Amino acid sequence: MLCIADDAIFSVNSNTPDIDVELRSSDRSLIRLPKLNYAFHVDARCPTGLSPQSMFISIADTRKRLSGTELLAIADTGVTISIPARQIAPLTVESFCVRDDAVDRQQHEPITVLGALSAQAALLCSDERDEKMIYASRSLDITLNCIDERAGKDGSEFTAAEN
Repeated sequence: MLCIADDAIFSVNSNTPDIDVELRSSDRSLIRLPKLNYAFHVDARCPTGLSPQSMFISIADTRKRLSGTELLAIADTGVTISIPARQIAPLTVESFCVRDDAVDRQQHEPITVLGALSAQAALLCSDERDEKMIYASRSLDITLNCIDERAGKDGSEFTAAEN
């Protein structure tokens, strides 16, 4: 996410977590996600004359607040936010990682779910007389990997089950 306001720049970028999904029966289209960890790189530059006082990032019901000092300290390392599984709604994904005698190899290829979650961020900049809040939001993606217990982890040696 990138927000440019006046001469301020507020950019918050994240990774895309990989999630392993076990082979499931064909009557199940909902996938419950585990805890998700997002690593964010933050570039927060306030308008001329103002200094960063704090930044908030919110995903689902998880919030992270960084003071201006903490924000400067993470400039090179970034910040990680963990979203507990209980805060994430199940995903509906049809024909992915389904246990079936007639194997469709494409069902086992990794897929990226765009916009599985969203992040909102706010940067507070101020000086002795003025305050300015800069907002940005971003869709967060995830990649689903099918894990087949009948094959190697990536399904590369997959063979259909015998009856």
